[in-house]
Amino acid sequence: MHKGTRHKMRKALIQAIYAYFMDTDNPRHVLQEALKTFKVGDDDRERGEAMFSDIIHHHDSLTISLSGALEHWDLDRIGIVERAVIFLALYELQYKPDVPMEVAIDEAVRLAKEFAGDDSARFVNGIIDAISSRLDASELQDPS
Repeated sequence: MHKGTRHKMRKALIQAIYAYFMDTDNPRHVLQEALKTFKVGDDDRERGEAMFSDIIHHHDSLTISLSGALEHWDLDRIGIVERAVIFLALYELQYKPDVPMEVAIDEAVRLAKEFAGDDSARFVNGIIDAISSRLDASELQDPS
């Protein structure tokens, strides 16, 4: 797969995760529209759809991972865009062994910059770094 296509797929996923967090009536429709808008190819479209379903399925464990890394912060204080980016990165770190840790982190920082700015990118990077350093290698790639 082309690196740029995967980035476009991740951008579509951020929009769908955001819609999910906002309790939008149909976040899957948001995903479909974003995948079309970004002209994501069929293979990455299928991958994105499967990843979105998996992210929803693992919502509780991702929330626990994120909450455990927050010091002096309540989960509700994190912006929804930042939370969506962090959820995607955590999902890739914990459930996608084919995505190298560096790629998941770099993409999260890039997405945070694109969607929310430099300050958000630094915040997202710090949270993901704190989480990834707490997890050992087996937990990072354990899809259970």
